[in-house]
Amino acid sequence: MSNIGAYFQAYKNAKATEFVIKNFRKHHPESPITVFSDAGDDFSNICKEYNCNYQHRFLNLGRQGSQNIKLQSSYPVDIRLAFNKEEMLVWMQRFYESCVYSVENGADYIVMLEDDVYVKGEITDLPEGGFSCGPDNPENLIKPELLNYLQRKYNVKCNVNYYACCGGAVFNAKIFTDNYLHILNFINNEFNILQKLDDKTGWLDFFIHILYFYIGCSYSVNSQFAETWWLPKWKIDWGDPQYSIIHQYKDLY
Repeated sequence: MSNIGAYFQAYKNAKATEFVIKNFRKHHPESPITVFSDAGDDFSNICKEYNCNYQHRFLNLGRQGSQNIKLQSSYPVDIRLAFNKEEMLVWMQRFYESCVYSVENGADYIVMLEDDVYVKGEITDLPEGGFSCGPDNPENLIKPELLNYLQRKYNVKCNVNYYACCGGAVFNAKIFTDNYLHILNFINNEFNILQKLDDKTGWLDFFIHILYFYIGCSYSVNSQFAETWWLPKWKIDWGDPQYSIIHQYKDLY
């Protein structure tokens, strides 16, 4: 069995959900998979077919929660939805349960699946430093005020100044479970402060990046990760066999 499991929070796109699970299972036939229905459809039949740990929850978090955050930045979309502290804690509890299930079933790493993540090969590039995903994107910078605050108060060493933990990111699940109580305390004590230092704090792809820095991990670029928009912009073909994790695959939307 490969040393990677999967976490997937789904909602109401059964066609895309089954496609994602089916393709991950194709290349990881014995890996643990946890699927949460985010107060959406009942995916129990799909999960039974592909041998997944299914959890149906009745609180809807949504893709990015319920707060409208208007950014004072050059980000191409200046209004996005973000989690508040309570929503972030609920999401972390679901991720923790998935990490525990993964570790208990022999996989120390976990990939974050979403409806637009296409796993088209075995995931073998596992981050020794703790977590990995895409490369540097100058539009995804972490504000220096937040980085400086973490370094001064917690002596946090951030090896990059950008965030990139979108769908398809790979995390060390065992490190997360071992540090879960520290993570909860950090969120309770620091979330609102961090939100004032960087208004992207409520975004999951941003905040989980910060959390892994906080628990002593370093970020690396995953050599198997690609996004569908890279071909026209950077002339990188995500169809190349070296790429096993494809993000922004929207064919089933």
